[in-house]
Amino acid sequence: MGMLTDSALDKATSGGSVWCHTRKQRFLKTFPVVPDIEEAPAVKEGESQPAVQQVTRRSIKTMPLNWSFELGVALFLVLCIVMYVLVRPKRCEDVPECSIVTDVQLWKAETMHSHIAAGTGALLTREVLNLMQSRTDRMDQRIAAFGMPDCVYSDALMVILLTVLMCTQVLFGLGVSWPLAVPPSPSFSQTWGAQHSLRYAEWMVSVPLLLVIAGHIGLRRPLSELRMCVFVTNVYMLLAWAALLVAGAPMRWVLIVLSFALYFLASLDMALWIHRFDVEAPKDIPARPQRIFLVTFLMFMFGLYGINYLLSATGAISHHSEHLVYGMGDIIAKTITGGLL
Repeated sequence: MGMLTDSALDKATSGGSVWCHTRKQRFLKTFPVVPDIEEAPAVKEGESQPAVQQVTRRSIKTMPLNWSFELGVALFLVLCIVMYVLVRPKRCEDVPECSIVTDVQLWKAETMHSHIAAGTGALLTREVLNLMQSRTDRMDQRIAAFGMPDCVYSDALMVILLTVLMCTQVLFGLGVSWPLAVPPSPSFSQTWGAQHSLRYAEWMVSVPLLLVIAGHIGLRRPLSELRMCVFVTNVYMLLAWAALLVAGAPMRWVLIVLSFALYFLASLDMALWIHRFDVEAPKDIPARPQRIFLVTFLMFMFGLYGINYLLSATGAISHHSEHLVYGMGDIIAKTITGGLL
């Protein structure tokens, strides 16, 4: 692992953002900085080399943060495999009733997916231009508010986010959605439905990116503070995916209740981001209301998705209506996120 020197940190945190000095102080608390080579004290002949020992100790101190990320990814992949084995989903093409539902849904939503893909392409073009503008060091109001490094970082994440969304919508428009059969169950929908796994796969990529943009770039929370929320969020989406594929009503309710409990836990964590930001951030920090609004908006959108999911699962709304709400919600969430940056 490469170590960061004082001069390198000064260059990395210089720019137009009022947050730069604060970011450096917070960074120093988490990652001790190794002195520059020319500033290191000379080691006399026959003495130990404290600088080398110091680098070794500091390298080891940063390892738990990296291991926590790797451990979270490994645990989530293991959980995905376990849930797939326990649920044993059926492919939609193996169930005639499900195949009919899938074909009708995708046919009705074909125009919507085409429009969303086109709109996402326009947003993607805008973000690419913003990224090019940031890379050429052209200062503007947005860079003055967030700082040059953050603008490049956020624009790059938005490019990835919109690329994933556009590819997803194009695949939906082409009739590719990786559908799995949702069996009828007491107290739930009494007809066969389809679970479009492509949407859940897209969420498990885009939602963590949204959380990083809102929490790390917007509210200046360290990445280590975001990892648990990202992990819990992906887990409750996985449980929601698996719940509707279970035939038995009791097990389905258990998975749904657990999924909603984890949603509230993740939302509580996001509320704590806002509280810490409100306490730590200077009162005159640029775009303060927008930073807080973005996190609050994402909490609201994720809750709205949960309500839509529950209404469709219990048969209160049609699967087609659920599909439309998800499609419109995805483009609205990304548009507002990009507009606030």
